[in-house]
Amino acid sequence: QMLAFGGIQVPAEAMFFVLEVGRSTVVPDTMRLLQSSGPDTLRKPLKVKFRDEEGVDQGGVAKEFFRLLSDQMFSPIFGAFKPDSDSQYVWFDPASFEEPSELRPEEFETFGKVLGLVVYNNLPGFDVSFPPALFKKLKGLPTSMQDLCILFPSHALSLQAVLDWRPPEGLPLQEADQLFQDTFCLDFCVSYEAFGTTKTKVLRGSESSPEAVTLSNRHDFAEAFKDWYLEHGIAAQFEAFRRGFAIVCGSPVYDVLSAVEVEAIVCGEKDLDFANLRKGSAVVQAEVNFREGYMDRLWEVLMAFDVMQKRQFLKFVTGSDIAPVGGLERLGLKIQRNGGEPTDRLPTSQTCFNLLMLPEYSDPAKLKRLLTTAIENAEGFGLQ
Repeated sequence: QMLAFGGIQVPAEAMFFVLEVGRSTVVPDTMRLLQSSGPDTLRKPLKVKFRDEEGVDQGGVAKEFFRLLSDQMFSPIFGAFKPDSDSQYVWFDPASFEEPSELRPEEFETFGKVLGLVVYNNLPGFDVSFPPALFKKLKGLPTSMQDLCILFPSHALSLQAVLDWRPPEGLPLQEADQLFQDTFCLDFCVSYEAFGTTKTKVLRGSESSPEAVTLSNRHDFAEAFKDWYLEHGIAAQFEAFRRGFAIVCGSPVYDVLSAVEVEAIVCGEKDLDFANLRKGSAVVQAEVNFREGYMDRLWEVLMAFDVMQKRQFLKFVTGSDIAPVGGLERLGLKIQRNGGEPTDRLPTSQTCFNLLMLPEYSDPAKLKRLLTTAIENAEGFGLQ
């Protein structure tokens, strides 16, 4: 594709990093293109094209691309990451380099490049629940027990029970220590799941004789436990991930961002208050405008949506179901009249421009029915 620039025609690839992928082959296509691209290419503005689709990427196609990619690349089935069953945050799978896994550091470097592209191109709402600990680590900050609590709440509660235990008053120290060991029966080990089996890693002592956790060293155990889950147990995976992220985001501009700011870019705001969405919205003037009161009826329908429907509406209109940094008011929703009765035409959207193209229906019930149908059955890009 050629673009006009300063009166001359130049290839799009000269100005943008163009990712052309198949919808059904989005992961292998992305892995191949990212692994073959150097820093200078990756740091160009991103444009995504789905093969055999006509959508022009003004931001919406990229959001859809990252949604599809994250659904597969960061799912437990892929084997690189797994969600905690309690927090639902996604973390590196400690077993991802063990047999029979075929994953290599190169794949984790590519995963880091993916996240780097999200940050570098300022595309909020990446559809993966990463914990704050990841962004602290990417900024070179130490993790804490609070990070373990956020990511693995069940583990943290168990550790807290160990740390809070107190012996009966007046019990001699040696007897108190024995009672502690009899109560908890712990040694310096952690267990993790690896392809359907439970494996054990010794943190202190030998494989045949791990050191016992006692009343006096229990704080050491808690720290070692935390460090294994957040640092040592996933060190190889994270280092490759960090390396890939830095290939895209290794610049003075990125360096001034805090861990919280990077997290906000990646995860977006959790704001689903559609009153804020309405504040930042605007009606696009057309030859024929909506009748008086029609926008009020639309917002009554939108405000009555449940959480899932609100997310579906946001994804339908913008390509992402997460609010941008600063909240829904910053989204800049645009609404344009797209014909009127008699019609059974569904609402449509142009996600590149956050534009809802809405027919003017005869009554609120029909508006709700056809809008709900549209948001529940929307995927893909095409120019009509």
